[in-house]
Amino acid sequence: MHTSTLQTVVTNCDSIIETTVDALPTYHLSESFFNICPGQDYTFPDGTTQTILAHTEYTSSLQTVGSLCDSIILTVLNTNDLDPSVNVSGNMITAVQGNAGYQWVDCDNGFAQIDGENNQFYYAPFGNFAIIIYKGACTDTSVCTQIGPVGIDDLKGSVITLYPNPTTGFIKVNFGATYSVMNVVIRTITGQHVYVQTLCNVSVFDANIEAAAGMYFMELQGSNGLHATYRVVKE
Repeated sequence: MHTSTLQTVVTNCDSIIETTVDALPTYHLSESFFNICPGQDYTFPDGTTQTILAHTEYTSSLQTVGSLCDSIILTVLNTNDLDPSVNVSGNMITAVQGNAGYQWVDCDNGFAQIDGENNQFYYAPFGNFAIIIYKGACTDTSVCTQIGPVGIDDLKGSVITLYPNPTTGFIKVNFGATYSVMNVVIRTITGQHVYVQTLCNVSVFDANIEAAAGMYFMELQGSNGLHATYRVVKE
């Protein structure tokens, strides 16, 4: 507000004029958001809506209501990216995304959650499986990965024999060659481990299934790339 004191021409009388000037607001602002999930819709200050797939910078040019003054708002959106891919080694599936929440699901059972399987990796029985990944407010699901019987690898001319099968519990395995390292896992059809052993410089070993009668899977992972899975029946 400004007050002007004037003198009236000829009469020498004073005149006072009070002038009030209202400044219309203008904006040149920046705003940033860091928890936008890929694929989420976002509406910018100018009313434009976009599906955000990656880092986005958007400028809104607005006009102040009732005037012709421009306002500019720069919006910066940083997506909380998730990597839903997985790696497979034998029957172990591992999510590539680290530092997140996990839930493994059974693709053959309507994507039902698998109780207790909340780790980054999953020792899977035969079937199709996927992982749901949680990070912040964002969620993504991997493609289904099929785990099936792995054929016997014949390395160094070896012939692997396993007997007796069916068995009452004791099993003898002959690799036909010596392996510097051999990992042996016997599990149920639901993935529960009943025998785990790491052997060194081995060509023959004995195992015992100390569990109820039924079908089991013996998985062998040895040096030089050996991966093999066998069905074993305990009577």
